[in-house]
Amino acid sequence: MHYITESELRDAYAHQPYDSYELPGDAKLTPSARQFLNDFRIAFDGEGAYAGQDLSDTHAKATEAQTQTVDTSALLMDAHLLGSQLRLLSRHALGIDNVLARRCDEIGHAWVAAHAMSDFATDGSNSVVEPHLPGDAPEPPLDACVHPICFEASVLFAQIARCVRVWKNARSRMAAADAEALDAWMCEASGACDELADAVNRAREAM
Repeated sequence: MHYITESELRDAYAHQPYDSYELPGDAKLTPSARQFLNDFRIAFDGEGAYAGQDLSDTHAKATEAQTQTVDTSALLMDAHLLGSQLRLLSRHALGIDNVLARRCDEIGHAWVAAHAMSDFATDGSNSVVEPHLPGDAPEPPLDACVHPICFEASVLFAQIARCVRVWKNARSRMAAADAEALDAWMCEASGACDELADAVNRAREAM
């Protein structure tokens, strides 16, 4: 028996968004994978494949999913987890790269403290810039002179970038206010990736 994980579903969704998911007959969903599908209102057969299911019913479910808003509590969970990881990296970076340590702690603290989508919204003094999708994670050279925090920064870059892609794909099904707050979060997340990449580049230049 193969178990489909949340990570597998997120990776597939980041690559190509989908409104329905066909579960193979010999597979089951992990609890977190099932929650992911529920949070994003993705139609799926709870226990098996769509074998024998009426196609018109499948289409109706997919259409209904498109018109429903996304449960943004999943974004808050992502932000809390990534924020905690940013704060952990900031602790490791103290005395090694204090610029990175300070910025990671600032961003991480804000994400951990968020309790609603409105916490990501701007104060109205500045318009939100269109968020750019982070590129590939930086690759620190495998050299004894390169501190391990550079590899931690690269891993965290990839985790944040994956979440940005997932949520950008879900944006079209969000309520207007939530979408605006999401834009602010994605801008900050992309900025965090820039900070992580800069830290890796500084380490490379110092070799």
